Amino acid sequence: MSRIAKPRQSESGTAAIDRISSLPGNVIDNILERLPIHDAASTSVLSKTWRDLWDLYPNLVFDWVFFSRIVANNDTLDEENLISEVTGTINEILLGNPGPILKFHLSVPEDLPLHETPNMDLWIKNISNNRVRQLKLIIGPLTAYKIPSYLFSCSELTHLSLTNCLLNPPLRFGGFCNLIDVTLENVIITGDMSFGTQLKELKLRFCSGIEHLESQFKQNHHLITFLIHKSGEIDLKWFECTKKLRTLGLLSEKGADSRKSYINLEKLLGNMIEIRTIHFNGSFLKLLESSAAVSKRLITTTRKLSLYKVEFYDLVQIRHVLFLMRSFPKLQRLEIIVKKMKEEVKEGKLKVEGTNDVLTMALVSLSTEAEYVVREFM
Repeated sequence: MSRIAKPRQSESGTAAIDRISSLPGNVIDNILERLPIHDAASTSVLSKTWRDLWDLYPNLVFDWVFFSRIVANNDTLDEENLISEVTGTINEILLGNPGPILKFHLSVPEDLPLHETPNMDLWIKNISNNRVRQLKLIIGPLTAYKIPSYLFSCSELTHLSLTNCLLNPPLRFGGFCNLIDVTLENVIITGDMSFGTQLKELKLRFCSGIEHLESQFKQNHHLITFLIHKSGEIDLKWFECTKKLRTLGLLSEKGADSRKSYINLEKLLGNMIEIRTIHFNGSFLKLLESSAAVSKRLITTTRKLSLYKVEFYDLVQIRHVLFLMRSFPKLQRLEIIVKKMKEEVKEGKLKVEGTNDVLTMALVSLSTEAEYVVREFM
């Protein structure tokens, strides 16, 4: 397709106006950001203006749309040649960009082991030298991708999201300067790790080695959201300096926590004077101390309490549900996701008399005006 250097002539002989190219820069940037990367790259042939914009385009997203289009256009290639085609395309786009790369998203499909090629490390090295601020890596294949050391030199990084990766930070790594948001899923941490003192949101899901995050909680940080979903045993000492926390989620894996003593809710939440939202699951409820160990209602600003996979046939969990309902004087919304009842309960083989009635009565008798929702988890 030929480049358009000047207004073209219409059939009537009048000059056609390139209205799109004359749009404000922020509008054009918005258009490019909403296009799949193939289509965004194609705009470079529209005019010199668009070509210059694409050459300096800072947001590179290689998602399932990108990969599905390449696969569809090369469905006769074997795996080796397909990988070569994909890496060649990414290299052309990434290495051909002379400007900063502020956002880099890469979602590797399950059946395309790009992370086993040397190109992945080179891409991380390239973006680390180009002021990357948002990095998202989703590694589909089962084998985890070992993050190269280049990542830890990204001084301008603000958002980091990793799936199916291995984090092995350099010795004496002190954390990132500007990182505020971290999401890790199926990530293995193998050495002492700190994300820096500016961190505001930390979300861990199905991770291992989280004990190496101890240094993160020894610093005077600004954490406001902390969610742990089935990622090993929780160190309660972490919560001694989480005074700014507003959202807390602790969802334990059944039988995975080997602690010898139960968790005291007052000590857990005592320093969280600004806490607004709390998420627990049934397995975590079983780790709480008996309600008799708490002598007063918790003086917190908690407005929302969500309880997931609660087992109505487990009287320990139900007792702690009732205890929590009485513990937050400012509660406005209570959400309980009930784990699907066992067949023996439904058939009446195992009788749990009064469990649902007790919970219903407790909900009705809440001293606050809290809205409550009870749903079954399927």
